[in-house]
Amino acid sequence: MANTTSAADSPLDCDVLLLAAGFGKRLLPLTADKPKPLVLLNGKPLIAYNLELLSKAGVKRVIINLHYLGDQIRSYIGEGRGFGLEVEYSYEPVILDTGGAIKQVEPLLRYEDLLILNSDTIFGPGLNFTDLLEDHRRKASDITAVVREDAAARDYGELGLDSELTLRRFLGRTYSGDGSEELKTYMFSGVQVMRRKVLDRMPPAGSIFSSTRNTWVELLESGGLISGFIFSGYWSDVGTPERLTEASKIASTIF
Repeated sequence: MANTTSAADSPLDCDVLLLAAGFGKRLLPLTADKPKPLVLLNGKPLIAYNLELLSKAGVKRVIINLHYLGDQIRSYIGEGRGFGLEVEYSYEPVILDTGGAIKQVEPLLRYEDLLILNSDTIFGPGLNFTDLLEDHRRKASDITAVVREDAAARDYGELGLDSELTLRRFLGRTYSGDGSEELKTYMFSGVQVMRRKVLDRMPPAGSIFSSTRNTWVELLESGGLISGFIFSGYWSDVGTPERLTEASKIASTIF
């Protein structure tokens, strides 16, 4: 179990969903008998970095979805006390994809905003969840996506944002605007804040669907507002053995 971390004085007033259900196939053989969130990065499970990040930001309660070898994750984290958190779990008999995972936790939500992030992605210092929420609420966005400039944006799915950081181009299609403004290309980091009312538009609980390919597209088609929030610090999805090795070298200098 991790060492206890002290959370910020001001609680972050949103629900948090940490996605941890996937198979992590690209990290085989490391994930043959261990879920990717428990793969070690410099001796610490990947999910621990994110739990500590959330706790330091003032998060008090986290929901974690589980499927592949989920009992191992639950055994490691328990009720979350070792991280200064209250942790609840959402078990998926079949993997529901990101959209389905979000819809399934709807009965557990307490706030109007839901922060969603991956349990196996590493962020360096500088990702400020308070600023993210404030930006999300100031713009009255339906969804705010944490984005970054990255030469590999095409590999992860390019987002075309205008000068106001409003999403205008996604999956090769342009939405709204008169088409005269040049859009800047960003990459989605996997972190998003979603207004609770967006869940009303989703298929029923138990459905398998994507929050980006399905929910985002539906919102854009109906005139919904999806905004970007730029993060320029270190990021890695630690998706392959090579990226795990690279991340281990960098993490030793920033954590």
